[in-house]
Amino acid sequence: MALDTKRTYKPIRKLQKSLKSLSKVTSPEEVHDFRTRSRRTQAVLEALGLDRRSNERRMLQDLRKLRKRAGKVRDMDVLTAFTSQLQVDGEADCKVQLLEHLGTQRSKHAKKMRGLLRKDGSPLLKRLKRSSTRIQKLLQRAERNGDGTASTAMAEALRLSSELADPPRLDRRNLHP
Repeated sequence: MALDTKRTYKPIRKLQKSLKSLSKVTSPEEVHDFRTRSRRTQAVLEALGLDRRSNERRMLQDLRKLRKRAGKVRDMDVLTAFTSQLQVDGEADCKVQLLEHLGTQRSKHAKKMRGLLRKDGSPLLKRLKRSSTRIQKLLQRAERNGDGTASTAMAEALRLSSELADPPRLDRRNLHP
């Protein structure tokens, strides 16, 4: 089965676009899209075995930090959405107070995320571009030579899929004491 090159590049391109738009607007959809796209990019790099290279390793570390900050913003978005749909009789003042608190917390986390993005955003975009070029060259070489890069990636995906299909049973021996 051939590796679809368009599907391989797509997460990286979309992540680049998401990083650029995230610095301007931190809407709930943008934050969610960034987190999803960064995970997909990480999966592509790991499937192709590029996550051990220094550029990609550093990029994944920066993405991890930024994704963690975005996760805190996303948590506030989810809690706000849940709270706004909550129907409690006679507690409207408490609901409003809770929504204001969640909004304040979201603003605080969004400000920290934008600060981290200002600090690490430009180098991260450069690393993404470098990785995209590396993936493109790797896939072109694989198509020309017919080497096992695509089959290696497919084998890794199948191995991970089989591990997920049969999760380990949790009991006293393998849980924390």
